[in-house]
Parts: sequence; C-alpha cells; structure tokens
Amino acid sequence: MIHQASGREMAEELFNSEKYQKMFQQLVLSHCEEATWAGEREEKWCAFWPAVGELYQVGGAMIVGRALDGWGETQFAVPQVSQNTEQISNLAQRCQGSFSPKNLACFWEKYKRGGHSKIFQFAKRVAGICSLNGSSNDWPKHIVWNNLARISFEKSGNPPCWSFYAQLDAAASLLDLEIRRLRPGVVVLAVGVDWAAPFRRRLQISLNQYAHLGYKYVCGAGKLADIPVVVCEHPAKRGLYLQKMEGEVKDVLKQLE
Repeated sequence: MIHQASGREMAEELFNSEKYQKMFQQLVLSHCEEATWAGEREEKWCAFWPAVGELYQVGGAMIVGRALDGWGETQFAVPQVSQNTEQISNLAQRCQGSFSPKNLACFWEKYKRGGHSKIFQFAKRVAGICSLNGSSNDWPKHIVWNNLARISFEKSGNPPCWSFYAQLDAAASLLDLEIRRLRPGVVVLAVGVDWAAPFRRRLQISLNQYAHLGYKYVCGAGKLADIPVVVCEHPAKRGLYLQKMEGEVKDVLKQLE
C-alpha cells in the first residue's frame, strides 16, 4: 500500500527544505531593512507560517487571509534579527513550532474571539463546501490556514504599507511554493481584490470575472498549476453576509471543475 503523507509530514518536509528557509530569511531581511528606513526599528513584530492541519491531505482546502497580528510566540524586534542569520533561523524554528499541527488548537482559539470570529466562521464554511468535516469540531485539522503577509505588528493591525511591499516578492514566492507542494484542491483568498492583486500578478493567475452573474462577494477565480483559486472579500468586511459569500464560492468552484 502506498503511504499518503499526513499534514504533519507534508508541513515538516516543506518547512525544513533549504529553499523554504532561504525564502523566509530573505523576507525577514527585506522587512528589517525597510523598517530601518521607516524609523520602525524599535517596533515589535510577529511572524507567521502556514498552519497545516494534522489530518490535512492533498486535495484539501487552503484558506488565505491577510495577516496575523498579536501572536506573541513568534515576536521579534528588528535589532534582534537584522543581518543575523542565526537569529532568523531561531525565529523560523519558533514559527515552525508555534504553527505545528499539535498547536493548532491555540491558534484557532484566537480566531473564535472578537474581530476574528467571522474569519473562523468562514473557514468552517469552506471546510464544509469541500466536505472536510465542516460540521464537526475537528474541521481545522483538515485544512491549511495561510496569510499573504508573513510579518505584522505584534500588538495588533495589518502590516504598514512599507512592510507589505518589502515582504511582497518573498511572500508571493512562499505562497507559490506552499500551493505547489501541499497541493490543495482549492485555494480561497479571502482578502479582497486589492490585497490579492499584487500576489495574483506575481503568481500569474488570470481571474475570470463573475459580476455579470450578480456575485457580490466573489471578486474572481482562476487556476495556479491546475488548482482552483478563488478571490473573495474579507469575511470581516462591514455588512458582509457569510452565507451569501459561501454560496457564491460554492457556485464558482463548480464552474471551475
């Protein structure tokens, strides 16, 4: 019988690869360099790696948000890691441990509360669309949670504009590698069209538009390496109806089959 790698095994193989480690190192260095120019060297930041569920398998769902803030376990300061590859390696190890399958319960607890609750609810709905135990409590074990930006404020908030663009090239390369290696059956970019655009261009994803069908929340859809990619609004957008967006995402995925 052919062994099918578990989410834990797939994540470890990807994150331990020299290529992935170098991309992450370049992203951190680019952020630190721009932080110095922006006068933000003393600001505290936190880093993010994809949260791969322990029961995730090839063909599952990858849900991508904008950024993760306020994650103390991967906190760092620019003077601590700037031009110090040993400290960046230490940060990478903390990321790998913090977002490992065994720690995902703590990660998802954050998304159940406050302003993150709609993100949690939407992720559960996508798991249901993909028949990944969306009706049970262990659905987070079956998906990959990802973010476009890999560094954000340790306290709260999305990264500032200068940090977003400092990270952009390396972050897009990381996302491309993660999609190709983890081979999800669908990627949902729940970030809005403006956040998705610079990543979509770098990954060369051409989007089909669905406005003529009356869709309000799906911005477009295309494919990367034959994997369906759907761009939709951020779940926390004011006035957004999750049930309506869920239905639009489901319809679009049927059209991409």
